[in-house]
Amino acid sequence: MVSEGDRREVEALNAGRSQRVRSGWVPLYMELGLAYLRAEEPRQALEVFAYGRTLSVAPGFFEEISHAYGALGDERQAAVALMEALVYDPSWSRFASLLVDLYRRTEPQSCAVRELAGQTSLNVECPLVHEELCAAARNVELLYAGRGEMDKAGGTANSAIRELGCPAAMFR
Repeated sequence: MVSEGDRREVEALNAGRSQRVRSGWVPLYMELGLAYLRAEEPRQALEVFAYGRTLSVAPGFFEEISHAYGALGDERQAAVALMEALVYDPSWSRFASLLVDLYRRTEPQSCAVRELAGQTSLNVECPLVHEELCAAARNVELLYAGRGEMDKAGGTANSAIRELGCPAAMFR
């Protein structure tokens, strides 16, 4: 157990380094956010999930942030949250399926989803998808920066600009 004096000393040291002390039991933030969603309090859920994600960048936080935005009726931000998971870790391929389902439900007439040779995928050339992907990359850059992982933040921004063609002005 850390004493109050020790905690304050660490906070003071980190404040001098422009860092924040983040602490907490990660499962608590997931459960509290889910409780807020069940209580139909999605704004509070978003706050709790976002804080929990600063402690542990777990896939569940991205998904539940998406659900909270969906509960608010903001399907575009729900899509951005799912894309953030893919930007953060492309191996979390389940999020691509969730995005396809979301776009089919909310943007059925758009170019967001493509079917080729029996395969369904996101169409990253679709302006809607591209715009939301760039927003997701910006959010992941900010997530890394907030965690003090400046190399990863810069790498995310550079990849978004060079590989995805996102506007450089988004990352300044």
